[in-house]
Amino acid sequence: MLAPLIAARIKELNGGESSGGDCPGDGDAEAGIAPCAMWQATCGPDVSWEARVQQMAMCTACGGRGPKKEGEIIPIDGDAELMVASIERLVNKRDSGFDISPETLSPLEFELLMVWDSTVKEYERVNQFLIKESLLALVGITKGRK
Repeated sequence: MLAPLIAARIKELNGGESSGGDCPGDGDAEAGIAPCAMWQATCGPDVSWEARVQQMAMCTACGGRGPKKEGEIIPIDGDAELMVASIERLVNKRDSGFDISPETLSPLEFELLMVWDSTVKEYERVNQFLIKESLLALVGITKGRK
């Protein structure tokens, strides 16, 4: 429940839009809504909705929520938002050099810090890949001009 909210907050901090928006799922050609490539790549159309949503857990486009079913409203609990803000404060405190001892954290805080860190590392891996691909494309372009 909290992992998608953490992913959404990290996406927002990395310059992406807040994932308060919904995943377009299979899209809607009539409305001009493009499908979500990640949603379509998760598995074939014969797989259950629940299985597809579980496989979307690390999607950065929708924060892992996947598309809503027709007419479905997904509430965001105020307590969950407060917990994500609390974890962000702990991360900022730790990154500022203050000692965050695991003994002072609740088991939930400890797990959420781990989720935060693994999500940040995922963003770093994606960014490194994109930089590498951009540089390779640039080298390919410059070699073609000689």
